[in-house]
Amino acid sequence: MRLTSVRLEKVRRFQQSLELNDIGDGINLIFGPNEAGKSTLQAAIAAVFLERPSSQAPQQDLAPSDLPDARPLVSVSFVHEGETFELTKEFYRRGGSCMLRSGSTVLTGDEAVARLVELFRFEAPSSRSITEAQLGLPGVFWVPQGKALGVQAAMDHARGYVVHEIGEEIGSGRETAADALILRLNRSLAEVVTPAGRGGPLVQARRDLEAKRIALDNQEKLEQDSQYLRDRLVQLQAELDTLEAQNVESVLTDDIAAAQRRQEELRRALEERGRVESERAAVEERIADIERNLAQLIEETARIEQLGKKISEVEVDIANCQEALARHQEQQSVLRHRQEERQTQARWFGLSSDLRERKDQLISLDEQESEIRSMMEGADLLSEQIDELQGRLARLLIGEGSAELAKLETTCVELRARLQTLSTQVIIDVDEANRLLVDGKPEPISRTLFLEESMVIEVPGVARISLLPQESAARLRQELEWSQADLAQRLRAIGVASVVELSERELEHGQLSAELVSLIRERVRLVGEGDSPQTRLNGIERQRARVLAQLGTIESELLLINAANPGDEEELALSQEEADALIGAVAFHATEIDRLEAELRQYRETQLRSSEEMRWLTVSVQRQGGEQGATDMRTSLEDLAAKRQEIEDRLRDIEVLIGSGDLRAIDDDITLSNERLRAHRSQVTQYREERQEVLGRIRADLFSEEELASAQVALEQAQTLVAALEERSEALNTLINIAKEIVADVQQDLSAPLKERVGVYANQLFKDAVVEIDESFAPSRLVRGRANESIGQLSWGTREQLALLTRLGVADLMAERGVPVFLMLDDAMLNADGVRLIRLKQILVRAAQRYQILIFSCRPEFFSDLPDLRRFDLGAISSTQRS
Repeated sequence: MRLTSVRLEKVRRFQQSLELNDIGDGINLIFGPNEAGKSTLQAAIAAVFLERPSSQAPQQDLAPSDLPDARPLVSVSFVHEGETFELTKEFYRRGGSCMLRSGSTVLTGDEAVARLVELFRFEAPSSRSITEAQLGLPGVFWVPQGKALGVQAAMDHARGYVVHEIGEEIGSGRETAADALILRLNRSLAEVVTPAGRGGPLVQARRDLEAKRIALDNQEKLEQDSQYLRDRLVQLQAELDTLEAQNVESVLTDDIAAAQRRQEELRRALEERGRVESERAAVEERIADIERNLAQLIEETARIEQLGKKISEVEVDIANCQEALARHQEQQSVLRHRQEERQTQARWFGLSSDLRERKDQLISLDEQESEIRSMMEGADLLSEQIDELQGRLARLLIGEGSAELAKLETTCVELRARLQTLSTQVIIDVDEANRLLVDGKPEPISRTLFLEESMVIEVPGVARISLLPQESAARLRQELEWSQADLAQRLRAIGVASVVELSERELEHGQLSAELVSLIRERVRLVGEGDSPQTRLNGIERQRARVLAQLGTIESELLLINAANPGDEEELALSQEEADALIGAVAFHATEIDRLEAELRQYRETQLRSSEEMRWLTVSVQRQGGEQGATDMRTSLEDLAAKRQEIEDRLRDIEVLIGSGDLRAIDDDITLSNERLRAHRSQVTQYREERQEVLGRIRADLFSEEELASAQVALEQAQTLVAALEERSEALNTLINIAKEIVADVQQDLSAPLKERVGVYANQLFKDAVVEIDESFAPSRLVRGRANESIGQLSWGTREQLALLTRLGVADLMAERGVPVFLMLDDAMLNADGVRLIRLKQILVRAAQRYQILIFSCRPEFFSDLPDLRRFDLGAISSTQRS
């Protein structure tokens, strides 16, 4: 079956005529933005096939909102089994028209509706509008927007038609006969018990049986109560006789009196022990104080002796330090006198050195004058080279610099990477026998491609694949284009083609700048900073005059020293070495003097601190009595130890008197004895009162042996009736279960063809998957490896995909049996990821070889890579036809 054309007039937003012609075999993509009319077109196609023209509801649904009284018209052409049909329906506010033309045969009204019901397998709609339960097979094949998951209800409404089409092949007459048998058996079972199990003879017999069992239980309880009362009376009398014979009250009274006497004796002993223990604690505390004071006194006395020894040692150290200090001061004085004698010789040696230095300065000034004159010649040559380099640098434009443009170029790279992340990733492996073409250009045999622009991939022997970028990447692509345009404009402004070329120009500029700096530095090095070379020459002349004057002064002073201290230069050199040794010796003795003075100060501070500590300790020892105080403390300790021993003896005597007695235990014994006495008296009273009560109940006993025997007979009769009815009910239920097993076998045979086709599709989509089909031919479970999941446990997208595969499987079965089939899918794959979307499209391509598929979508780029795709842009078609 193939739909060839559709025409709409005055249908919702299409107030003018809208025509879709040349609808082809295979897959037809009807697309446009939101509110372009895709859902309107699908609703109109469904209405022309399914609705009665006389119904008011389709007119109200299809009429434009601003023309409530309009007459929507829908006309379609389709081909089925080589025969062309033209179907036209016009929906009035009250009434309508329908015409179905096939060749020379024209059907109108209810005849046309009946023919459509026969062709497309649905129930005739009611007078108002077709209901969801009447959709039949079109409800499976035509998926409105948002109804992709409604396959369970759709298959339930279409089950009768599916069974009718494939039932004769597997002998579904067995199911019909078994259903009839089940109906007869259920009627027979209803004579015993109602279908809900809450009424009928069996339920009434069980109620009577329960009532008679309760009556018998009451009689047996009366018998048990009567016997219990007589037994209880005998037991109570025996208990009273036993209690009176034991004389419990007298024994407990004597025990309580003895315990109270022991309690008073123990309390007095415990009070005495407390007083003695307090006294012992006071003695122990006094002993501890005396021992602590004695230990402190002994420690302070020993510390005084140690400090005396330390002060003596420090005094010896002070004496030694003063002696060494005097010795070093004396030697320092002798060495300073010798040092003064050598200073004159050192002065002669220094003047001789200055004389040689001034002569060397004269030689150096001559050399400097020669260098300045040669440098002046080189500086002129460097100035010419510097002027040439400055001209070359002025001709090199580098603008804002490559660093800033490199940042912009990095921004472009980052945007391109983000765009690749948001775009579709295509991984293609091709064997060596084939070649991969991307946009007509050969590529390596294996490559990972990131979709940035529209691309076409071709592999010999494989269908062509066209890929369009994700719409979500459009904003990033626009930003990338702006950044690239900005980069190109900046590069053109400075006359370069790329950032790399600008970097090369900057490199050349840097090299020239470095060379210029080097030449300037060389000129500065030659010329020097500050005065000009001529000024420096004048300065050298002035400096030469000063050196000559200093040279004359030094020579005059040397003549005076030689006249006062005749000697040669070798003797003066030796005197200088001795002067250096004298300086070192003087410095050594000065250092030792400083060290000895510091040690002397430290020893005196130690002496002072030790003397002060010794004075305070002496005062403390004297305050405590000294040796006599220590003797008195030892005597007090001996007296307190004797008193402590006396207290220990008294405590042992008290412990012997107390023994193992415990006031709390005696109190518990007295309390327990009192409680036992009260319990004994209460029990005797209770037994006597209960005996009187039992005697009264025995006199009022209502038990009867005759009534007990009558209740037993009635119960046996009721049990016999219930057993007979239950036996009949079990037999009928067994027969019903056998018939249901027959129906289940037939149902499994009916589901097998659909399960096989859906399983083929599931393996293509999920890999190694099995789909379980329930009795309504809808998917119930998905088995993948060890995972066996119900439909309700799957994700929304997976359930949506299973629903589409089920619709395709039913379409395959019906198309094989000559039922007219074409699919209308409005965003039935909305929740599929990139990989599954590709696999679903491959499945649709193969299914489209058997029947026609109309895809409605607002995202045509998802399906643009389908081969032999016929495209209908609703926005463009409606605009063209209006113009």
